[in-house]
Amino acid sequence: MAEAAKGVKDAGAVMWAGMGDGAELTSITATGAKTIKIIKPYADNKVILDLFNNPVGY
Repeated sequence: MAEAAKGVKDAGAVMWAGMGDGAELTSITATGAKTIKIIKPYADNKVILDLFNNPVGY
């Protein structure tokens, strides 16, 4: 995904990140590509807030 993010950045577009772990999101954002993370709904809203506070840990 990081390689795709590099191409997206070079094209001046936005990278969309769906399912994947925190390490993958970190590698995508490290490319400098503008990134939108798709957050799936969870029954427990705390899970979503934890993702924002610690994206590498999920």
